[in-house]
Amino acid sequence: MCVHTRSARPPQRGFADLPPEIQEYIFDFLPLADRKAAACVNSHWLTLAFSGRFLARTRLKIPSWTELDICSRMLLAKSGRRHRNIFAAFGSGSCEPRDLHLLLDILVRLAETIECVQSPTMFSSQQLTAIVNTLPRLKELEVAVGDVYNFEHEGLMQLARLVKPIASSTHLIEKNSLTKLRMKLFSCKSPSFFGNFLRKMSVNLRELSLYVVCPYVPLSSVDLPNLTTLRISAQQFSMKSDMLIIMFQGTPKVKKLRIDHDIDSHVFETLTQNCSELQELNVHVNVRDIPSLESLSKLQKLRKLKLEGSFTSNQMRACSPIPGMRKLYLRVHRLDNITTFFHQLERILPNLHTIHFRINSLPLFSKRIVQQITRGFQSLSKFTIEGSPVVMRPELAFQSLRDRPDGVQEDDDDDLETDSKIGRLRVSNCTDFRDADLLRLATTFPELTCARVGGSPRRDYGFLRRCYRIVGSN
Repeated sequence: MCVHTRSARPPQRGFADLPPEIQEYIFDFLPLADRKAAACVNSHWLTLAFSGRFLARTRLKIPSWTELDICSRMLLAKSGRRHRNIFAAFGSGSCEPRDLHLLLDILVRLAETIECVQSPTMFSSQQLTAIVNTLPRLKELEVAVGDVYNFEHEGLMQLARLVKPIASSTHLIEKNSLTKLRMKLFSCKSPSFFGNFLRKMSVNLRELSLYVVCPYVPLSSVDLPNLTTLRISAQQFSMKSDMLIIMFQGTPKVKKLRIDHDIDSHVFETLTQNCSELQELNVHVNVRDIPSLESLSKLQKLRKLKLEGSFTSNQMRACSPIPGMRKLYLRVHRLDNITTFFHQLERILPNLHTIHFRINSLPLFSKRIVQQITRGFQSLSKFTIEGSPVVMRPELAFQSLRDRPDGVQEDDDDDLETDSKIGRLRVSNCTDFRDADLLRLATTFPELTCARVGGSPRRDYGFLRRCYRIVGSN
C-alpha cells in the first residue's frame, strides 16, 4: 500500500483564530487598553511567534520593539502551560530601560517556574543582576555579555550558557560553577583574561562551544580535564593549527568533537592520537591537506562520524576496521571513484547502521552503486542520498540510466532484487519520481517500510515536495 501526499504551507492566522484559552492567557498579561492592539497583530508575526525550530523548544516569546508596530505590553504565549523557558528579543540589539521594565514585569509573574532565559540581546551587568535576582529557580542563562570588566574586554560577547550559581557577569561567576559554556570571541585584548576565565571553570566544565574571529586565542595554558563535548567554529585562518594541537593535548576525555573548518594532517593526527575516547567526530577534511585517513583507526570507540570535503579512494586504503562504528555522514565535494570508495568503506565500517551521503558534484549514482551499498553493508537499516537538483535525479539511482549525461549506456536489466535490510530510505532533490519507480523500490528494498523522495526541505525549487510512504509486508 502506498500513500502519496503533497505538502503545502499552512494558512496564516490572525489573533481571532487562536484558541480561546490562549487568547485568555494572553489577556492575562495585558491591561485592558492593550487588548485592542493584541487583536490587530498581523498574521505574519503570529507565524513567526508560533513556529520555528528555536521557538519549538521555548514556551514564551517577548517581541521586538522596532520590528513590530504594536503596543509595548503585547505578549504572545505559545500555550497555556506554566513556562519553564523564556525567549526575549529587542530589535535595537540592546536592552533599553522600557525593555527591561517589560521583561522584569513578566519575569516577576513567572518567577516560580522559569528555569531558562535566552536572548540575543546585549545586557549590562546591572541588567543581568536584576534578571537573575528576579528568578530564584533559574538554572540556565543564554545572553550576550557586552560590558565584561566595564568594557575593557568587550570582545568577549555572546553567548554564555551558565548553570547555577549564576552571577551578573563573567568576572563574578563562582569558581567551577559552570558545566556548559558557549562563547563568541571577537577580539582578545587581554589574552590572560580569557585563559584565566576558562581555567577558573576548568574542573566542572563538560561542554564548550567556541566561535573565534580574532587571530589568536590563548588556549595553550588551559587544561580542561573533564571536558566531554567540544565545538570549535572560526573564520578562515582565525584558528591556527598549533593552537588546536595544543588544545587537544589537554582534552583527553572529549567524547564529542566538532570543528567547523578545514583541518590539516597534523591536527588530524594529534586529535586521533590524544582523544582516544571520542565517540562522535565531525570535521572538514581535504585530500590536499590530509592525503591519508589512516589515523582514524586509532578511534576504536567511535560510534558516529561526520566528514565533509574532497576525498579519494586511496585516503582510506590503509585504515583498519572500526567495528563499533554505527553512523556515517558524508558530505562530498569531490570524489575520484565512487565504487572503490564504497568498497573501502565496507571493509573499514562493516557494522554500519545508518548512511547519510550527500554529493555536490559528479560522479553520479547508478543502480549498480545502490546495489553495491545495500549488499555490502549487511547491518544497514537507514540510507539517505542527497545531491543538487542537477546531480541527483531518481532515475539515476533506480532506473536503467539510458539518458545519463555522460553518454554511458547500461543494459536494460531486470529490477534489482536484493536481500537488503534497509527499512528507511530517503532521496532528496528529485522532481520527477514516477509510480513505476515507486514499485521498483519495493523489489530493490524488500524490507522497506518508509521511503521519502522529493525536494529538499530547506529550499524551494518551484515545485511541491512529495512524500511517498511505503508500507511493506513486514
